[in-house]
Amino acid sequence: MARLVVLEDFTRSAAADAMPGIDNARLEAETLEAFDRGYAAGWDDASRAAEQDSAQALNALRLKLQDLSFTYHEARAHVMQSLAPLLEAISHHAVPEILRETLGARVVSILDDLATGSDGGEAELLVAPGEAAGVEAAIDGLVVFPVTIVEEDLLSPGQIQLRLGAAEVAVDLDEMRRTLNEALDALSTLNKDMLSHG
Repeated sequence: MARLVVLEDFTRSAAADAMPGIDNARLEAETLEAFDRGYAAGWDDASRAAEQDSAQALNALRLKLQDLSFTYHEARAHVMQSLAPLLEAISHHAVPEILRETLGARVVSILDDLATGSDGGEAELLVAPGEAAGVEAAIDGLVVFPVTIVEEDLLSPGQIQLRLGAAEVAVDLDEMRRTLNEALDALSTLNKDMLSHG
């Protein structure tokens, strides 16, 4: 047959009876004070834990954003590196051709600007030796006022000077090509540095 187990009763009245000299009001006050201290300690622990969790979450987010940024820049550098042969071909073959093909429109635009501030007269184009025929073909049918094309020994190939009255403008196709090539080379160098250094 099972034995009946009797457990000790720990209710407040038993505790007060067991401790002579302590009244119920004082015991109640000490109990409330202990409860308040425990509650405050628990609240502080929970606040610290929440701050730590928040800091860890922010740090993880920061690391993720850095990874994403690195991945984007790395992908961009790889794409630009794969485009390097195309950019080089554009730089060495297409740019000079484009500059030559747009020469007529550029010369006409400059002459129109010069004519606006001038009292008229004949325009003069100074070109490098051997380039008069090419420049004449480029502006043929585009210029509405008289233009004389003169080959000048002091000019290098790709250089043109436009004169109308006292006004003069220089056009240097080689300098334009060099500027474009330098910009493309700088872009290529930047991408190589990005790939090698991250």
